[in-house]
Amino acid sequence: GCINLNCIEISDSVTSIDEELFNQCSKLNKIEVDSNNKNYASYEGALYNKDMTKLIRCPVAKTQINMPDSLITIGNYAFAYCPNLSNLIIPEGIKEIGDGAFYGCSNLIEADIPNSVTSIGCSAFSYTQLSNITIPNSVNYIGAMAFGGCEHLTNIIIPNGVTEIDDNLFYNCSNLKSVEIPVSVTSIGEKAFSGCSSLENIEIPDGVTSIGDYAFYDCTKLESIEIPASVTSIGKYFVFDGCYNLSKIEVDSNNQSYASYDGALYNKEMTEL
Repeated sequence: GCINLNCIEISDSVTSIDEELFNQCSKLNKIEVDSNNKNYASYEGALYNKDMTKLIRCPVAKTQINMPDSLITIGNYAFAYCPNLSNLIIPEGIKEIGDGAFYGCSNLIEADIPNSVTSIGCSAFSYTQLSNITIPNSVNYIGAMAFGGCEHLTNIIIPNGVTEIDDNLFYNCSNLKSVEIPVSVTSIGEKAFSGCSSLENIEIPDGVTSIGDYAFYDCTKLESIEIPASVTSIGKYFVFDGCYNLSKIEVDSNNQSYASYDGALYNKEMTEL
């Protein structure tokens, strides 16, 4: 990348810009766009679409940013690899946080998400320093790996309306101790809680029908887990492997697919352990 570039000017002729183009420009502090450009605009040194409803790229070297009231979408990788951002207030009115929006923001410790947001994209906050975050009830979609690698995250409440704990959602969140899963959730994806080595207990609500491979892999402090009556599918591979303190798996007696006996998990007929 152009590691010494600190300012760039976009001419009026530019019609297309790759969303990850400036990710490695570690000293970039300002992006300016010619006012005659019909596709893009700049505001306080950041790159937007023309009507400033979508933030496309915050320069990597910026320490803070004010966003316009017109903003609806934080685009894919818009803040990715911005090492100087530590606190961020996302303005009211934003509906979508794109894939990888804050990926690798290595000093981001706090982010306020407004009640207008409905969607948080894949890897949106992966590998940040977030210790806690409040997800508003307006959110109904959280993409895969959205909080993966957030090693300082300690607790989280998933809002009612989210229907899936997507793959790798909390992968390697090694300090995560508490998770509240709403009754709206129907599936827990592959590696959803893999590597959550501080998670001591978790309540799977009735309504969940599937639990993916490696879902609780290496949850070393997990002591017990209850499988509700609604679950019809549990992954074949390493769902509870590495859970060295797991002493009991209990299955609701009304479950039609699985049973438990003496704390172990079986198929319903108890012909297969």
